[in-house]
Amino acid sequence: MIGNLNKSYDFPIIVTTEDLKSLSDLLYSGFDELQYNINTKDGARYTLDSLEEVLNFSNPDDRKIQRICIKGNKKKGESFMYPNMSVSLLDKSVFSKSCELEIIQLEETELCYYSQRVEEFVKRIRAPYWWLHKSAFYWITGLLLYFLSAIFYFHHVDNTDPVNRVYNILVLQGVSAFCMFISMVIIEKIVYYFFPECFFAIGEQLKRIEKLNKLKRFIFLTIITALVVGVLSSIIAYYVVRLFS
Repeated sequence: MIGNLNKSYDFPIIVTTEDLKSLSDLLYSGFDELQYNINTKDGARYTLDSLEEVLNFSNPDDRKIQRICIKGNKKKGESFMYPNMSVSLLDKSVFSKSCELEIIQLEETELCYYSQRVEEFVKRIRAPYWWLHKSAFYWITGLLLYFLSAIFYFHHVDNTDPVNRVYNILVLQGVSAFCMFISMVIIEKIVYYFFPECFFAIGEQLKRIEKLNKLKRFIFLTIITALVVGVLSSIIAYYVVRLFS
């Protein structure tokens, strides 16, 4: 029984050279001829005959890869217009999906085999911070900011008088809108900068990943150090006041 299959995924991905080699090896194991297509940020499209040409691409920021597609045909010499199998890896900030699998005219056993293997591959390249790009994360963050702001606000105002209560409710409505703005706009921009939806770790983009990781470690250590210093300062100040009181 011969069939077709279309499947897509929409979570953030990080693709390394080893990942591309494993995907290419998977297709080489069952297809006689492969073709590699890449699309870059400047609008260029390249059709390549070997994976080495893809891996040797300089991949600078202004021409970085946004799409890599590997196509396979069961027989040599057939057109790649409608390949028997194609796997596309996509920059989700540009495309609606991060990975697309298309299988045409394969036996049921092959269709199931390759579908399962690509599923395993996609799970491996899924970015560990995929949950940061879910809309629920920004809603929860906005609500947490709002509740913290509300607790702090009510702790410092008089809420016993009816007029003050009405005023406080109006103020908190503005605060809720501001908190959601911070979450949906500012925090989202920060997340998208430090945790991109797609990384093709090839050429200059590999260096960019390393720089981002160093920057994230520096920021994390700075925050931890500031918290530790703040706690120690509070403890020291408490004992100093107690000593001289």
